[in-house]
Amino acid sequence: MEARGYPGSISGKSMVRSGLIGVAVVVVATAWQVGALSADEATMEVAQLQDRD
Repeated sequence: MEARGYPGSISGKSMVRSGLIGVAVVVVATAWQVGALSADEATMEVAQLQDRD
């Protein structure tokens, strides 16, 4: 079994796959937070402009 290298290659691929999924989740979450923050800032700027009038 060890000579063929199946256990190592399978666990390695699954680790890489789960790592890529984790990175993708972090990237999506970060992008969502940045988008939400920019949307809040835009809303605040619009409110300030309306207050000036």
